[in-house]
Amino acid sequence: KALARRLKDLCAEHCDVLTHEEAKAYHCWMSAVLGLETNEWKVACEEFYEALRLCRELARSKAKDLEQMDLFVDRSTNTIMPLMKFCLYELRRVGGDVGRFEDIEEDLVIEAESTETGLVRFRDQDVKVDSKDLKVLLVKIQGVERDYAEFQRDDDFVCLFSCYDDAAGIVTAESNKLHGMKAGPSVDAQKLKLRYILGYIKHEKLKLSMGRTQDRIKACDPAKHRDLAHLYDALLQEAETVLLLPGPEEEDEFSLEANAEILRIRAFRAFHVAHLYAETGRTLEALSMLQKATLLAGRATEEIAACERLPGQDAKREGLEVLSKNVRGSTVRVKAQAFSNSSRHPSDLLNGVDTFEARQSFVALRIKPIPAKPSFFDVTWNEISGFPAQALQKQISSMKPKKGLLGWLSATS
Repeated sequence: KALARRLKDLCAEHCDVLTHEEAKAYHCWMSAVLGLETNEWKVACEEFYEALRLCRELARSKAKDLEQMDLFVDRSTNTIMPLMKFCLYELRRVGGDVGRFEDIEEDLVIEAESTETGLVRFRDQDVKVDSKDLKVLLVKIQGVERDYAEFQRDDDFVCLFSCYDDAAGIVTAESNKLHGMKAGPSVDAQKLKLRYILGYIKHEKLKLSMGRTQDRIKACDPAKHRDLAHLYDALLQEAETVLLLPGPEEEDEFSLEANAEILRIRAFRAFHVAHLYAETGRTLEALSMLQKATLLAGRATEEIAACERLPGQDAKREGLEVLSKNVRGSTVRVKAQAFSNSSRHPSDLLNGVDTFEARQSFVALRIKPIPAKPSFFDVTWNEISGFPAQALQKQISSMKPKKGLLGWLSATS
């Protein structure tokens, strides 16, 4: 802090206005961080407030170019504001007055006790976050998530990924400190807590990545089966990783949702892989994958119906119904194409509708017996089939056949 003050004084004597203002903001920042480390929440809030005001003023009117303006905006939004929110919460918790700080922006108002309170919820368990650094990082993640949900910017996506990696690193470092400790109730409880927090962070990161992949699938051309198969491969790997996250040994709602999602993804993947087989003429493999897609879609529908809180439950069921219809249509097309390709002169079915060519049928035909005298048995089939065998045999034995070419016409009993 003393060095920052000395730097500010030197800039006031020897530098331009922009550099002096930047040095003042840096001095406020260092003073605020010192207040944060010593739990002096009012001092920290006042210094963060001043640093935030200076950075915004620099971004609005004193930045030399757009790049410099973005630098100050990033410092105020992604660095100072999350810490300011955390200090405001702590100041309010100890009964301090936060009235003069609430006019900064709506984002600085503590809306509800969620992540700011140091609680995360994972697999129906509320876990308290003790690490101050992790609390600050989770607050920052909340703000970036809102921005990404609203604007869908790639920079926000990369920032979120980086924040989740940093948060996982903090939890891993805390867990490593416990490895050398003797097992006991307190140590075991802390290890379990850190496992759940790490599972929460990994799950949020996986949801972010899976959402990005789902967006790419929606934007992809439905006819590009190779690209879609690759995307569903990536999505399947992430969904299977979700199932491996820490949690209770018995089956819970979380595992039911993860299993349902895996089955749903496998069904769509099988459908697109079947089309890849069909494009290369591997008809048997294509039909096998289409049948597999039907089975998986049915199982996925049942699993989704068993879930109580699955996000987008109705939309996923409707998507599986559409998939089942597409599978039935694709099955017919694959069989028809296989039949067409079995000709010595392959052509599409429409061009060959007026011609006949003996060819081996792809679909095995079942032999069905037909009556020797169709017109007669069409009329008397039920009566003949219901005639008692013994009485019929007796009737035949009593007949006296006559000789001659037309003797059978006048045969009488």
